[in-house]
Amino acid sequence: MQDGIILSCKIGEKKYVKDYNMGSRGQALKSGGFTEYKYHTIARYNNVRFVVQNEGKRVKLPEMSNSRWAVYTTLGKDGYIKSVSFYNGGRKKYKEIDLVDHKGLGIHVHTCNPKTSLRVDEEIPPRKLTAYETSRLNRIINFYNKHNLKEKTTNYYGGGK
Repeated sequence: MQDGIILSCKIGEKKYVKDYNMGSRGQALKSGGFTEYKYHTIARYNNVRFVVQNEGKRVKLPEMSNSRWAVYTTLGKDGYIKSVSFYNGGRKKYKEIDLVDHKGLGIHVHTCNPKTSLRVDEEIPPRKLTAYETSRLNRIINFYNKHNLKEKTTNYYGGGK
């Protein structure tokens, strides 16, 4: 498998960055113009983007992506992977792998409504990963470890050396 491209980013720079494949909750797509971007891409691996927030407060990933079949891996301020979100051919989020253990679920998958991109946990409860999802997540984690993205993330937030 081919390695992705590490993108350059200035350490400690906390400004809005125009990443043309990621809008702010889909608003850029609806208006046709640009909006403030809440995330910054620090690395790319095939169609997977590793993103960190530009702001200190918690913001959700956009409901839509400008790219078909996009995958966004969200890294927390501590540098660890929090979640991996998958978007379909219609650019809507259809599932999210949550690596944060809450309610004793361990690593699990949330299904999203294909029309609204919102989680439907009441209708379809969170579930364990399939063998294919586990394999895909392992490839993402291997890339993350190989390129030391934890250190790049903590440096981005000013917590590094």
